[in-house]
Amino acid sequence: MRLHWFARCQLLLVVIACFAAGATLSAAPPEFPKAESWAGRSVVATESGAWQRYAARKVDGNSELYYVESTDEGQTWSQPRVSCTLPGEGYGGAAALIDRHGELQMFFTRVRREGEGNVPAVNRFIEIWHFRSSEKQTKWTQPVRIFEGYTGAISSAIQMANGRIVMPVGMWIAGKPRGAPFGAHEVTTIYSDDDGATFKMSPSRLISPVSDDYNGDKVGACEPAVVELKDGRVLMHMRTQTGFLYESISSDGINWPDAYASNLYASTGPPCLIRLKDDRILLTWNNCQMPPKVEGNGVYGGRDALHAAIADPGVTRWQGLREIYRDPTRNLEPPKRGDRGTAYPFALQMRDGRVAIMSGQGGRRALMYVDPQWLLEKTQSDDFSKGIDDWCVYKTFGPAERWWRNRTQGPQLATHPDKPDAKALHLRKPDEESADGAVWNFPAGAAGKVSVKFKLAEESAGGTIALSDRFVDPTDDAGEKEAMVLVPISLDRALGNSKLTAGKWHTLSLEWDGGDSRGNCKISLDGAVVATEPFKHSGKIGLSYLRLRSAAKVVDSAGWYVERVEAAVQ
Repeated sequence: MRLHWFARCQLLLVVIACFAAGATLSAAPPEFPKAESWAGRSVVATESGAWQRYAARKVDGNSELYYVESTDEGQTWSQPRVSCTLPGEGYGGAAALIDRHGELQMFFTRVRREGEGNVPAVNRFIEIWHFRSSEKQTKWTQPVRIFEGYTGAISSAIQMANGRIVMPVGMWIAGKPRGAPFGAHEVTTIYSDDDGATFKMSPSRLISPVSDDYNGDKVGACEPAVVELKDGRVLMHMRTQTGFLYESISSDGINWPDAYASNLYASTGPPCLIRLKDDRILLTWNNCQMPPKVEGNGVYGGRDALHAAIADPGVTRWQGLREIYRDPTRNLEPPKRGDRGTAYPFALQMRDGRVAIMSGQGGRRALMYVDPQWLLEKTQSDDFSKGIDDWCVYKTFGPAERWWRNRTQGPQLATHPDKPDAKALHLRKPDEESADGAVWNFPAGAAGKVSVKFKLAEESAGGTIALSDRFVDPTDDAGEKEAMVLVPISLDRALGNSKLTAGKWHTLSLEWDGGDSRGNCKISLDGAVVATEPFKHSGKIGLSYLRLRSAAKVVDSAGWYVERVEAAVQ
């Protein structure tokens, strides 16, 4: 039903009044359209606003470059349309770029082998081939190899304001060890100053340290992404095994100073960087910590949640660090083989200012629309009335075999002890496996306040309430060891001069200042300050995670209940 003009005027006056009073209109959370998702970085937005997704397929010993088109930003797609025929086969992972002339620059990986064996950069190679269109995409050059060697997944190329095309690339160096001190990978860029007619390789070689104890493939710096900033500099982030994204900033896209650890935690997943229409920078990646090895055996992980952050045009400060997608199967037994979770994001700005992001692996791919302003919201709460989907509540158990370890759901939503029509989160230790744990993400803040309304049941073994700056598996003990703030709750332990009472609802509030440094936290119980404690560790950007655990060492079926959580940051 259309609003009458008078009603529309009233609505407009309300909006104006809100802004005049300093109020902020809430942005919608990420939207997940019921649409096909895709893999790779080969989608481009045309001048008309349509999206085109490119790929290659085998045809009679050669290949066809084809595309499908969407006029509704990824919700529906056309039938395939052939652009040109390519000589040979083996065109794999693709990245695409529409250049300053409206022509298409295509990049494909192709596998090449020399003799027997499967050793990277020795007898197995993954190389980058390039070709481009002309005359309004009606003619095409022949594919040319522009990178010879072994690379991983390729990210999107960019064209700088001066016309230079820059493609970031990681490369395996034959003879370098797969492990300490720096792994076998190095990162550089290949570039073109003639609209893709020829490419050269940067002389720079970027590396990152590797520990032999790391839980994961110890290859070093790899799978980089780049974006041009408003001032013409080029920012690069790269995947590493250091626990952080590594960073380098170039003045020209060719010469790169040594990479260094950024202040962004990361598991072993690649980043995606894009520049928005207002020149801010949007980053998507896994702000997660890798799980520990089990009896010396590696465990797959670090990809249960995908995060997004936004920075000012000069990238002086990152904000948000919010979960935009959680693996919908994260609390279930994982598949025995293959990649899983949510990683390898690709982002594209939409006409209305939102960002379309595709991410996910192992049948978990999803397309989402994210409003950048939602990343900047300052408050968040949950009373479990909409379920438990905003939480990660899995626990791992059993041996680790070939990077696999079993999982099951830990905490459950239970009928509220005092409100039959409501729900509460129940944390306990119902069996001999790990005690329950739950993690919840809120907007990052260097200062803020988080409150938890909870109740300890009779005979409860108690628990812990903690604040952190990154995602750690709910039952990984590192989550408590590395928490910035950790408060034990127990029936036999006082908080300041106050004691917790079994069967009574209490509200614990944690108010901090200095989440991007060595700050302090004021701890209050039911409105009264009971302690002020320094952070256990120095912060990087701000706190963004609430972590709840059962403290039981033996079976504790009573546990404790959580009715509501709230967060407000500055």
